[in-house]
Amino acid sequence: AMLSVPLAELAQGRRGGPAGARRLFGGPGTGFGALFPEPADDGSLYFTRVTNGYYELARWNPATDPAARKIELLARGTGGYWLPSVGPGGKVAVSYVTSTGLRAAVLEPRKIDAVPPAVAEGIAHQPVHAPPPVSVSEPRGYNLLASLAPRIWVPYIALDQSQDQFGATLLGWDDLDQLEYSVFAWYDSISQKPEGIFSTFHRVETFKLGLAASSQVSAFALGRNATRAYEEERKLTASVTRPFPGAFASFAPTLLAEWARSYRDGDYGRHTFDAEQRLGAELVYDSLARYAYSILPEAGLHAELRGRRLFTGRAQAWKGLVNLNPTLPVIPLHSSLSLNAYFAVSPNPSLDIPVSQVRVGGAGTLSDLDPPLRGYPLGNFESQRAALVQTEYRVPVAQIFSGFGTWPVFLQNLGVLGFYDAAKFQRPTGEYGTLVSSAGAGLLLNATFGYAIPIQLRLEFAHGFRRNLNGEDSLAFFVKM
Repeated sequence: AMLSVPLAELAQGRRGGPAGARRLFGGPGTGFGALFPEPADDGSLYFTRVTNGYYELARWNPATDPAARKIELLARGTGGYWLPSVGPGGKVAVSYVTSTGLRAAVLEPRKIDAVPPAVAEGIAHQPVHAPPPVSVSEPRGYNLLASLAPRIWVPYIALDQSQDQFGATLLGWDDLDQLEYSVFAWYDSISQKPEGIFSTFHRVETFKLGLAASSQVSAFALGRNATRAYEEERKLTASVTRPFPGAFASFAPTLLAEWARSYRDGDYGRHTFDAEQRLGAELVYDSLARYAYSILPEAGLHAELRGRRLFTGRAQAWKGLVNLNPTLPVIPLHSSLSLNAYFAVSPNPSLDIPVSQVRVGGAGTLSDLDPPLRGYPLGNFESQRAALVQTEYRVPVAQIFSGFGTWPVFLQNLGVLGFYDAAKFQRPTGEYGTLVSSAGAGLLLNATFGYAIPIQLRLEFAHGFRRNLNGEDSLAFFVKM
Protein backbone atom coordinates (compact mmCIF):
# COMPACT_ATOMS: atom_id res chain seq x y z
CA ALA A 1 0.00 0.00 0.00
CA MET A 2 2.95 2.32 0.60
CA LEU A 3 3.73 2.35 -3.11
CA SER A 4 0.96 4.83 -3.92
CA VAL A 5 -0.32 6.33 -0.67
CA PRO A 6 -1.02 10.05 -1.21
CA LEU A 7 -1.29 12.64 1.54
CA ALA A 8 -4.36 14.81 1.07
CA GLU A 9 -6.06 17.85 2.59
CA LEU A 10 -9.86 17.93 2.70
CA ALA A 11 -11.07 21.00 0.88
CA GLN A 12 -13.28 23.32 2.95
CA GLY A 13 -16.90 23.57 1.96
CA ARG A 14 -17.00 20.00 0.69
CA ARG A 15 -17.83 16.78 2.37
CA GLY A 16 -15.24 14.02 2.75
CA GLY A 17 -14.24 11.44 0.23
CA PRO A 18 -11.84 11.60 -2.70
CA ALA A 19 -13.90 14.28 -4.43
CA GLY A 20 -13.21 16.68 -1.57
CA ALA A 21 -9.50 16.00 -1.19
CA ARG A 22 -6.46 17.72 -2.62
CA ARG A 23 -3.29 15.66 -2.83
CA LEU A 24 -0.27 17.20 -1.11
CA PHE A 25 2.40 14.52 -1.34
CA GLY A 26 2.85 10.88 -2.31
CA GLY A 27 1.53 8.61 -4.98
CA PRO A 28 3.07 8.03 -8.41
CA GLY A 29 3.37 11.74 -9.17
CA THR A 30 5.61 13.17 -6.46
CA GLY A 31 6.80 10.50 -4.07
CA PHE A 32 6.95 6.92 -2.87
CA GLY A 33 4.49 7.23 0.01
CA ALA A 34 3.13 9.28 2.93
CA LEU A 35 2.06 7.99 6.35
CA PHE A 36 0.73 9.14 9.75
CA PRO A 37 -0.49 12.73 9.06
CA GLU A 38 -0.78 14.83 12.25
CA PRO A 39 -2.17 18.41 12.21
CA ALA A 40 -0.78 21.13 14.50
CA ASP A 41 -2.50 24.11 16.12
CA ASP A 42 -0.80 26.57 13.74
CA GLY A 43 -2.35 24.83 10.74
CA SER A 44 0.77 23.00 9.66
CA LEU A 45 0.73 19.29 8.94
CA TYR A 46 3.41 16.81 10.07
CA PHE A 47 3.74 13.43 8.38
CA THR A 48 6.16 10.58 7.65
CA ARG A 49 7.16 10.15 4.03
CA VAL A 50 9.21 7.43 2.31
CA THR A 51 11.65 8.54 -0.39
CA ASN A 52 14.62 6.64 -1.86
CA GLY A 53 14.57 4.12 0.96
CA TYR A 54 14.51 6.71 3.78
CA TYR A 55 11.76 7.38 6.30
CA GLU A 56 11.58 11.15 6.71
CA LEU A 57 9.68 13.40 9.09
CA ALA A 58 8.28 16.27 7.03
CA ARG A 59 6.09 19.34 7.55
CA TRP A 60 3.74 21.37 5.34
CA ASN A 61 2.47 24.79 6.40
CA PRO A 62 -0.48 26.14 4.38
CA ALA A 63 0.06 29.67 5.74
CA THR A 64 3.49 29.95 4.12
CA ASP A 65 2.89 27.65 1.18
CA PRO A 66 -0.77 27.45 0.15
CA ALA A 67 0.13 25.84 -3.17
CA ALA A 68 1.70 22.85 -1.35
CA ARG A 69 4.80 23.04 -3.47
CA LYS A 70 7.28 23.12 -0.59
CA ILE A 71 7.53 20.28 1.91
CA GLU A 72 10.08 20.82 4.70
CA LEU A 73 12.39 17.94 5.65
CA LEU A 74 12.82 17.79 9.45
CA ALA A 75 14.57 14.46 10.10
CA ARG A 76 15.69 11.43 8.10
CA GLY A 77 16.65 7.83 8.88
CA THR A 78 16.50 4.33 7.41
CA GLY A 79 14.85 3.05 10.59
CA GLY A 80 12.05 5.57 10.34
CA TYR A 81 10.54 8.58 12.04
CA TRP A 82 7.09 7.26 12.82
CA LEU A 83 3.82 8.36 14.41
CA PRO A 84 4.40 12.10 14.86
CA SER A 85 2.27 13.60 17.61
CA VAL A 86 1.99 17.36 18.20
CA GLY A 87 1.69 18.52 21.80
CA PRO A 88 1.49 21.82 23.70
CA GLY A 89 3.79 24.52 22.43
CA GLY A 90 4.13 22.83 19.05
CA LYS A 91 6.49 20.11 20.29
CA VAL A 92 6.53 17.04 18.02
CA ALA A 93 7.02 13.59 19.55
CA VAL A 94 8.26 10.81 17.25
CA SER A 95 9.42 7.21 17.37
CA TYR A 96 12.59 6.25 15.51
CA VAL A 97 15.02 3.35 15.20
CA THR A 98 18.77 3.53 15.79
CA SER A 99 21.51 0.92 15.69
CA THR A 100 21.03 0.40 19.45
CA GLY A 101 17.25 0.06 19.53
CA LEU A 102 13.91 1.84 19.39
CA ARG A 103 13.79 5.34 20.85
CA ALA A 104 11.39 8.21 21.40
CA ALA A 105 12.29 11.84 20.85
CA VAL A 106 10.76 15.30 21.15
CA LEU A 107 11.53 17.96 18.56
CA GLU A 108 10.94 21.60 19.55
CA PRO A 109 9.80 24.02 16.80
CA ARG A 110 12.57 26.55 17.40
CA LYS A 111 15.21 23.84 17.21
CA ILE A 112 13.58 22.34 14.15
CA ASP A 113 13.82 25.68 12.38
CA ALA A 114 17.43 26.19 13.49
CA VAL A 115 18.80 22.70 12.78
CA PRO A 116 16.31 20.65 10.71
CA PRO A 117 18.04 17.24 10.77
CA ALA A 118 18.86 17.20 14.47
CA VAL A 119 16.95 15.39 17.19
CA ALA A 120 16.79 18.04 19.89
CA GLU A 121 15.61 16.16 22.92
CA GLY A 122 15.95 12.46 23.77
CA ILE A 123 14.26 10.37 26.42
CA ALA A 124 16.70 8.08 28.25
CA HIS A 125 15.87 4.50 29.28
CA GLN A 126 15.64 4.20 33.09
CA PRO A 127 14.71 1.40 35.54
CA VAL A 128 10.99 1.00 36.07
CA HIS A 129 11.21 2.04 39.74
CA ALA A 130 12.55 5.51 38.87
CA PRO A 131 10.80 8.20 36.82
CA PRO A 132 12.49 8.67 33.44
CA PRO A 133 14.17 12.08 33.39
CA VAL A 134 14.38 14.10 30.20
CA SER A 135 17.94 14.79 29.04
CA VAL A 136 18.62 17.61 26.63
CA SER A 137 21.42 17.14 24.11
CA GLU A 138 23.04 19.68 21.86
CA PRO A 139 22.09 19.47 18.17
CA ARG A 140 24.72 17.56 16.24
CA GLY A 141 25.18 17.16 12.53
CA TYR A 142 25.89 13.90 10.72
CA ASN A 143 29.46 12.67 11.24
CA LEU A 144 30.57 9.97 8.81
CA LEU A 145 33.76 8.88 10.58
CA ALA A 146 32.13 8.66 14.00
CA SER A 147 29.48 6.23 12.72
CA LEU A 148 31.68 3.79 10.80
CA ALA A 149 32.57 1.53 13.71
CA PRO A 150 32.20 -2.19 12.80
CA ARG A 151 28.72 -3.46 13.65
CA ILE A 152 29.15 -7.24 13.56
CA TRP A 153 31.61 -10.04 12.82
CA VAL A 154 30.95 -13.71 12.05
CA PRO A 155 33.35 -16.68 11.71
CA TYR A 156 33.90 -18.68 8.53
CA ILE A 157 35.08 -22.31 8.30
CA ALA A 158 35.21 -24.60 5.24
CA LEU A 159 36.89 -28.02 5.27
CA ASP A 160 37.28 -30.60 2.49
CA GLN A 161 39.90 -32.96 1.10
CA SER A 162 41.65 -30.36 -1.05
CA GLN A 163 41.07 -26.99 0.59
CA ASP A 164 40.60 -25.71 4.14
CA GLN A 165 39.69 -22.12 4.98
CA PHE A 166 39.45 -20.37 8.34
CA GLY A 167 38.45 -16.75 8.67
CA ALA A 168 35.81 -14.18 9.54
CA THR A 169 33.63 -11.46 8.04
CA LEU A 170 33.45 -7.95 9.47
CA LEU A 171 30.52 -5.68 8.56
CA GLY A 172 29.90 -1.99 9.10
CA TRP A 173 27.67 0.85 7.93
CA ASP A 174 27.08 4.46 8.79
CA ASP A 175 24.10 5.82 10.73
CA LEU A 176 22.27 6.91 7.58
CA ASP A 177 22.96 3.60 5.82
CA GLN A 178 24.44 5.50 2.89
CA LEU A 179 27.84 3.82 3.22
CA GLU A 180 28.37 0.13 3.95
CA TYR A 181 31.48 -2.02 3.92
CA SER A 182 32.58 -5.59 4.52
CA VAL A 183 35.94 -7.22 5.18
CA PHE A 184 36.12 -10.97 4.53
CA ALA A 185 39.52 -12.44 5.47
CA TRP A 186 40.63 -16.06 5.76
CA TYR A 187 43.63 -18.36 5.76
CA ASP A 188 43.71 -20.64 2.71
CA SER A 189 45.44 -24.03 2.99
CA ILE A 190 46.09 -24.11 -0.79
CA SER A 191 48.04 -20.86 -1.08
CA GLN A 192 49.19 -21.29 2.56
CA LYS A 193 48.74 -17.59 3.28
CA PRO A 194 45.98 -15.10 4.14
CA GLU A 195 43.49 -14.13 1.45
CA GLY A 196 40.65 -11.64 1.58
CA ILE A 197 38.00 -9.44 0.02
CA PHE A 198 37.19 -5.83 0.91
CA SER A 199 34.11 -4.16 -0.55
CA THR A 200 32.20 -0.95 0.04
CA PHE A 201 29.05 0.62 -1.38
CA HIS A 202 28.03 4.26 -1.22
CA ARG A 203 24.48 5.32 -2.02
CA VAL A 204 24.09 8.52 -4.01
CA GLU A 205 20.42 9.35 -4.60
CA THR A 206 19.09 6.20 -6.31
CA PHE A 207 22.50 4.79 -7.33
CA LYS A 208 24.94 2.55 -5.48
CA LEU A 209 28.63 3.12 -6.19
CA GLY A 210 30.82 0.15 -5.35
CA LEU A 211 34.53 -0.43 -4.92
CA ALA A 212 36.09 -3.80 -4.10
CA ALA A 213 39.57 -5.33 -3.82
CA SER A 214 40.31 -9.03 -3.47
CA SER A 215 43.03 -11.64 -3.42
CA GLN A 216 41.88 -15.26 -3.56
CA VAL A 217 42.56 -18.71 -4.97
CA SER A 218 40.44 -19.05 -8.12
CA ALA A 219 41.26 -22.63 -9.20
CA PHE A 220 43.04 -25.74 -7.92
CA ALA A 221 44.29 -28.83 -9.74
CA LEU A 222 45.55 -32.11 -8.31
CA GLY A 223 47.56 -34.14 -10.82
CA ARG A 224 49.22 -37.51 -10.90
CA ASN A 225 51.77 -38.38 -8.22
CA ALA A 226 49.99 -35.86 -5.94
CA THR A 227 51.36 -32.85 -7.84
CA ARG A 228 49.39 -29.73 -7.15
CA ALA A 229 48.94 -26.37 -8.83
CA TYR A 230 46.65 -23.44 -8.11
CA GLU A 231 45.78 -20.06 -9.55
CA GLU A 232 45.51 -16.91 -7.48
CA GLU A 233 43.76 -13.76 -8.63
CA ARG A 234 44.15 -10.20 -7.38
CA LYS A 235 41.43 -7.85 -8.53
CA LEU A 236 40.13 -4.29 -8.16
CA THR A 237 36.50 -3.61 -9.16
CA ALA A 238 34.51 -0.39 -9.56
CA SER A 239 30.77 -0.61 -10.19
CA VAL A 240 27.61 1.46 -10.39
CA THR A 241 24.18 -0.09 -9.72
CA ARG A 242 20.71 1.38 -10.13
CA PRO A 243 18.24 -0.75 -8.11
CA PHE A 244 14.56 -0.68 -8.98
CA PRO A 245 12.87 -2.00 -5.82
CA GLY A 246 9.24 -3.06 -5.84
CA ALA A 247 6.75 -4.36 -3.32
CA PHE A 248 7.40 -8.04 -4.10
CA ALA A 249 10.33 -8.02 -6.54
CA SER A 250 13.47 -6.05 -7.38
CA PHE A 251 15.47 -5.45 -10.52
CA ALA A 252 19.05 -4.14 -10.51
CA PRO A 253 21.28 -3.41 -13.56
CA THR A 254 25.02 -2.89 -12.97
CA LEU A 255 27.96 -1.61 -15.01
CA LEU A 256 31.47 -2.40 -13.84
CA ALA A 257 35.16 -2.11 -14.70
CA GLU A 258 37.94 -4.32 -13.31
CA TRP A 259 41.70 -4.52 -13.20
CA ALA A 260 43.09 -7.98 -12.43
CA ARG A 261 46.26 -10.03 -12.44
CA SER A 262 46.51 -13.81 -12.14
CA TYR A 263 49.33 -15.99 -10.82
CA ARG A 264 49.87 -19.72 -11.29
CA ASP A 265 51.79 -21.38 -8.47
CA GLY A 266 52.43 -24.81 -6.99
CA ASP A 267 54.76 -27.73 -7.57
CA TYR A 268 55.59 -26.50 -11.08
CA GLY A 269 56.81 -23.08 -9.99
CA ARG A 270 55.28 -19.62 -10.19
CA HIS A 271 54.11 -17.87 -13.36
CA THR A 272 52.73 -14.33 -13.57
CA PHE A 273 50.20 -13.48 -16.29
CA ASP A 274 49.77 -10.11 -17.96
CA ALA A 275 47.51 -7.59 -16.27
CA GLU A 276 43.89 -7.74 -17.44
CA GLN A 277 41.27 -5.07 -17.98
CA ARG A 278 37.62 -6.09 -17.91
CA LEU A 279 34.37 -4.36 -18.75
CA GLY A 280 31.12 -5.93 -17.69
CA ALA A 281 27.37 -5.60 -17.28
CA GLU A 282 24.93 -7.45 -15.03
CA LEU A 283 21.16 -7.75 -14.63
CA VAL A 284 19.70 -9.24 -11.44
CA TYR A 285 16.00 -9.96 -10.82
CA ASP A 286 14.72 -11.26 -7.50
CA SER A 287 11.21 -12.14 -6.33
CA LEU A 288 12.09 -14.81 -3.75
CA ALA A 289 9.73 -14.77 -0.75
CA ARG A 290 10.22 -16.10 2.76
CA TYR A 291 8.17 -15.87 5.92
CA ALA A 292 8.70 -16.03 9.66
CA TYR A 293 8.61 -19.85 9.67
CA SER A 294 10.74 -20.32 6.53
CA ILE A 295 14.21 -21.81 6.81
CA LEU A 296 15.04 -20.59 3.27
CA PRO A 297 12.98 -18.79 0.60
CA GLU A 298 9.82 -20.77 -0.16
CA ALA A 299 8.71 -19.33 -3.50
CA GLY A 300 9.69 -16.97 -6.28
CA LEU A 301 12.49 -16.54 -8.81
CA HIS A 302 16.06 -15.29 -8.71
CA ALA A 303 17.63 -14.65 -12.12
CA GLU A 304 21.00 -13.25 -13.19
CA LEU A 305 22.56 -12.35 -16.53
CA ARG A 306 26.27 -11.45 -16.41
CA GLY A 307 28.84 -10.70 -19.11
CA ARG A 308 32.52 -9.71 -19.26
CA ARG A 309 34.84 -8.48 -22.00
CA LEU A 310 38.44 -9.36 -21.10
CA PHE A 311 41.56 -7.58 -22.45
CA THR A 312 45.33 -7.88 -22.08
CA GLY A 313 48.11 -6.43 -24.20
CA ARG A 314 48.20 -9.59 -26.34
CA ALA A 315 44.78 -11.26 -26.11
CA GLN A 316 41.08 -10.70 -25.61
CA ALA A 317 38.01 -12.85 -24.93
CA TRP A 318 34.46 -12.66 -23.63
CA LYS A 319 32.55 -14.69 -21.09
CA GLY A 320 28.92 -14.96 -20.01
CA LEU A 321 26.84 -16.56 -17.26
CA VAL A 322 23.07 -17.10 -16.94
CA ASN A 323 21.58 -18.24 -13.62
CA LEU A 324 17.92 -19.15 -13.10
CA ASN A 325 16.80 -20.17 -9.62
CA PRO A 326 13.05 -20.86 -9.30
CA THR A 327 11.91 -21.99 -5.86
CA LEU A 328 8.67 -23.92 -5.36
CA PRO A 329 6.68 -24.51 -2.15
CA VAL A 330 6.20 -28.22 -1.42
CA ILE A 331 4.97 -30.39 1.42
CA PRO A 332 5.27 -30.41 4.37
CA LEU A 333 4.36 -26.83 5.31
CA HIS A 334 7.18 -24.26 4.83
CA SER A 335 9.30 -26.75 2.85
CA SER A 336 10.68 -25.79 -0.55
CA LEU A 337 12.32 -27.21 -3.65
CA SER A 338 15.06 -25.09 -5.22
CA LEU A 339 15.96 -25.68 -8.89
CA ASN A 340 19.16 -23.76 -9.56
CA ALA A 341 20.38 -23.82 -13.18
CA TYR A 342 23.61 -22.28 -14.55
CA PHE A 343 24.80 -21.90 -18.12
CA ALA A 344 28.29 -20.44 -18.66
CA VAL A 345 29.96 -19.82 -22.02
CA SER A 346 33.38 -18.68 -23.23
CA PRO A 347 33.59 -19.61 -26.93
CA ASN A 348 37.20 -18.50 -27.50
CA PRO A 349 39.16 -18.78 -24.24
CA SER A 350 42.75 -17.57 -24.24
CA LEU A 351 45.64 -19.26 -22.46
CA ASP A 352 46.98 -15.77 -21.70
CA ILE A 353 43.80 -14.98 -19.71
CA PRO A 354 43.18 -17.84 -17.26
CA VAL A 355 39.80 -16.53 -16.15
CA SER A 356 38.52 -16.58 -19.76
CA GLN A 357 37.91 -20.34 -19.43
CA VAL A 358 34.74 -21.55 -17.72
CA ARG A 359 35.93 -23.28 -14.56
CA VAL A 360 33.47 -25.30 -12.50
CA GLY A 361 33.83 -26.80 -9.04
CA GLY A 362 33.59 -26.20 -5.32
CA ALA A 363 31.78 -23.04 -4.23
CA GLY A 364 32.59 -21.41 -7.58
CA THR A 365 33.70 -17.83 -8.11
CA LEU A 366 30.55 -16.13 -9.37
CA SER A 367 32.35 -12.79 -9.58
CA ASP A 368 34.43 -14.41 -12.36
CA LEU A 369 31.34 -16.12 -13.84
CA ASP A 370 32.40 -19.60 -12.72
CA PRO A 371 29.49 -21.74 -11.38
CA PRO A 372 29.74 -24.04 -8.33
CA LEU A 373 29.72 -27.83 -8.22
CA ARG A 374 29.75 -29.33 -4.74
CA GLY A 375 31.90 -32.40 -4.12
CA TYR A 376 34.73 -31.34 -6.49
CA PRO A 377 37.73 -29.00 -6.03
CA LEU A 378 37.43 -25.32 -6.85
CA GLY A 379 37.75 -24.74 -10.61
CA ASN A 380 38.36 -28.46 -11.21
CA PHE A 381 36.76 -28.55 -14.69
CA GLU A 382 37.93 -26.22 -17.47
CA SER A 383 35.59 -25.83 -20.43
CA GLN A 384 34.22 -23.60 -23.16
CA ARG A 385 30.60 -24.20 -22.14
CA ALA A 386 29.07 -25.65 -19.02
CA ALA A 387 25.47 -26.44 -18.02
CA LEU A 388 24.74 -27.28 -14.42
CA VAL A 389 21.60 -27.99 -12.38
CA GLN A 390 21.37 -28.05 -8.58
CA THR A 391 18.23 -29.47 -6.97
CA GLU A 392 17.81 -28.89 -3.25
CA TYR A 393 14.95 -30.04 -1.00
CA ARG A 394 14.60 -28.17 2.31
CA VAL A 395 12.41 -29.21 5.25
CA PRO A 396 11.96 -27.45 8.62
CA VAL A 397 12.28 -29.80 11.61
CA ALA A 398 11.88 -27.40 14.56
CA GLN A 399 10.40 -23.95 15.14
CA ILE A 400 12.35 -22.71 18.16
CA PHE A 401 11.64 -18.97 18.42
CA SER A 402 13.39 -18.58 21.74
CA GLY A 403 16.20 -16.51 23.22
CA PHE A 404 18.61 -16.82 26.14
CA GLY A 405 17.58 -14.35 28.81
CA THR A 406 18.91 -10.90 27.97
CA TRP A 407 21.59 -12.17 25.57
CA PRO A 408 21.18 -10.56 22.11
CA VAL A 409 20.72 -13.97 20.44
CA PHE A 410 17.35 -15.24 19.26
CA LEU A 411 17.02 -18.69 17.67
CA GLN A 412 14.28 -18.98 15.06
CA ASN A 413 14.15 -22.38 13.37
CA LEU A 414 16.11 -25.47 12.40
CA GLY A 415 15.93 -27.35 9.11
CA VAL A 416 17.52 -30.10 7.03
CA LEU A 417 18.28 -30.25 3.32
CA GLY A 418 19.31 -32.76 0.69
CA PHE A 419 20.72 -31.95 -2.74
CA TYR A 420 21.85 -33.42 -6.05
CA ASP A 421 24.13 -31.53 -8.49
CA ALA A 422 24.79 -32.52 -12.11
CA ALA A 423 26.91 -30.85 -14.79
CA LYS A 424 27.82 -31.31 -18.46
CA PHE A 425 30.88 -29.68 -20.08
CA GLN A 426 32.33 -28.89 -23.46
CA ARG A 427 36.08 -29.23 -23.11
CA PRO A 428 38.48 -26.55 -24.48
CA THR A 429 39.28 -29.07 -27.26
CA GLY A 430 35.60 -28.98 -28.34
CA GLU A 431 34.49 -32.47 -27.22
CA TYR A 432 31.71 -33.00 -24.68
CA GLY A 433 32.44 -34.87 -21.47
CA THR A 434 30.24 -37.30 -19.57
CA LEU A 435 27.78 -36.27 -16.89
CA VAL A 436 29.45 -35.31 -13.61
CA SER A 437 27.36 -35.37 -10.43
CA SER A 438 27.38 -35.17 -6.65
CA ALA A 439 24.95 -35.38 -3.74
CA GLY A 440 24.85 -34.39 -0.11
CA ALA A 441 22.90 -33.14 2.88
CA GLY A 442 23.05 -30.41 5.45
CA LEU A 443 21.66 -28.65 8.53
CA LEU A 444 20.37 -25.07 8.69
CA LEU A 445 19.86 -22.85 11.73
CA ASN A 446 18.34 -19.39 11.43
CA ALA A 447 18.91 -16.87 14.20
CA THR A 448 18.90 -13.14 14.91
CA PHE A 449 21.94 -11.48 16.47
CA GLY A 450 22.05 -8.02 17.99
CA TYR A 451 18.22 -7.81 17.90
CA ALA A 452 18.11 -6.91 14.21
CA ILE A 453 20.70 -8.84 12.16
CA PRO A 454 19.59 -12.16 10.58
CA ILE A 455 22.23 -14.91 10.63
CA GLN A 456 22.08 -18.35 9.02
CA LEU A 457 24.39 -21.19 10.11
CA ARG A 458 24.80 -23.95 7.51
CA LEU A 459 26.64 -27.25 7.93
CA GLU A 460 26.91 -29.13 4.64
CA PHE A 461 28.38 -32.48 3.50
CA ALA A 462 28.95 -33.21 -0.20
CA HIS A 463 30.09 -36.40 -2.00
CA GLY A 464 31.44 -36.26 -5.56
CA PHE A 465 30.61 -39.47 -7.43
CA ARG A 466 33.32 -39.27 -10.13
CA ARG A 467 36.41 -40.18 -8.09
CA ASN A 468 38.51 -40.47 -11.25
CA LEU A 469 37.75 -36.76 -11.86
CA ASN A 470 38.82 -35.65 -8.38
CA GLY A 471 35.44 -36.24 -6.77
CA GLU A 472 35.83 -35.83 -3.02
CA ASP A 473 34.03 -35.72 0.31
CA SER A 474 33.78 -32.20 1.69
CA LEU A 475 32.41 -30.80 4.93
CA ALA A 476 31.76 -27.08 5.08
CA PHE A 477 30.41 -24.72 7.72
CA PHE A 478 29.04 -21.38 6.48
CA VAL A 479 27.69 -18.32 8.22
CA LYS A 480 25.49 -16.18 5.98
CA MET A 481 23.70 -12.89 6.57
